[in-house]
Amino acid sequence: AESEMRFVKDLARFYNEPKNAFYFQHYDLYLMRNAASKLKGIGFAQAGNFYPDFLLWLVDKQTHLQYLTFIDPKGLRNIPFDSPKLNFSKEIKSLEETVNQDRDNKIILNSAILSDTKLEILESLFSHSKAEYENKHVFFQEEGADVYLPKLFTMIGTSPN
Repeated sequence: AESEMRFVKDLARFYNEPKNAFYFQHYDLYLMRNAASKLKGIGFAQAGNFYPDFLLWLVDKQTHLQYLTFIDPKGLRNIPFDSPKLNFSKEIKSLEETVNQDRDNKIILNSAILSDTKLEILESLFSHSKAEYENKHVFFQEEGADVYLPKLFTMIGTSPN
């Protein structure tokens, strides 16, 4: 899908920009494609059998703290605001607690949707603000990589700010 290719290209450009090096100097970054099937991929029944397209894995080089973020670039024109996919950003924190129960090396779990549907269209369809979408970890590709990717890394907790 175009939104998926855009994310990969945006992330590669962002990662390789010298001005953005401070985002990554303390982290190893891995981007993996998730398969959209029970046999091969990672899915979440509590989010309506949601198989996010990508796993963005950041590992702190010193502490080895891991940040695993499930990312799904997609159009949201047909996805209501109360959809399990949009609410998964909150739901995943319960899963994080379970995963980390008996672990010394903690994993921070997050979920994000990268919308290729323009905010203006979503506001007219669903009457929700940008802030309300961003509260559910929905970021808008129309803003450009220099805007939506810093928001993503801040949400993940790896931003230098």
